[in-house]
Amino acid sequence: MMTFESIIGQAGPIRVLTQMLRRNRLPHSLLFTGIDGIGKQTTAGALAMALNCLNPVGVSGCG
Repeated sequence: MMTFESIIGQAGPIRVLTQMLRRNRLPHSLLFTGIDGIGKQTTAGALAMALNCLNPVGVSGCG
């Protein structure tokens, strides 16, 4: 399962994303860029899971 806690070494971007989720203020698009292997797909998957959760527990858990 992809969660924000499973992402290593990206504390700054994860903090920004979780703040946007808590405030329910996300832009209409986000661009994940960077070199191979830094967690772009994992981060995007965790964000998608958090956004589509019907019973959220915090910002990264889905109950």
